[in-house]
Amino acid sequence: MHATTALLVAAALFGAALSVPMPSSSEESDEGIAQLPKAELRKLHDSCVKDLGLTPDDKKNPETKGKILACMFMKDGTMTEDGMFSPEGTVANAVTLLKGNTEEVAKVKEMATECGRTLTGVKAPKEEMAEKIFKCFHEFHGKQAA
Repeated sequence: MHATTALLVAAALFGAALSVPMPSSSEESDEGIAQLPKAELRKLHDSCVKDLGLTPDDKKNPETKGKILACMFMKDGTMTEDGMFSPEGTVANAVTLLKGNTEEVAKVKEMATECGRTLTGVKAPKEEMAEKIFKCFHEFHGKQAA
């Protein structure tokens, strides 16, 4: 079954945040979809690891996943600097990452709208909000796959 790019973006970010090896640029990821800009995601991940001053051992600690996710989501516009979910930023990032794939951008718009209904205005620590966003992305994909 074809997985949505939205989930793949979230999964790639989540995998990167947990330092799970991401497929190389020549490999396909998740059910044959190979359109994610893995090099850009890796660059974003590495930038956050550096900005946060994390060591390789720190990256293995599950407690750092929220910090890395929050950093990545803030840098890509999914979260605002004050830690709020940004549906507009999520869509703008998808437009940039998916470069003209209107079908997948439409799925991201739908996901951002749905997640915006539950996350807009929610105040939580940045790390917790990043995990809430990821959870919403994941739940949206589950509904689409059903």
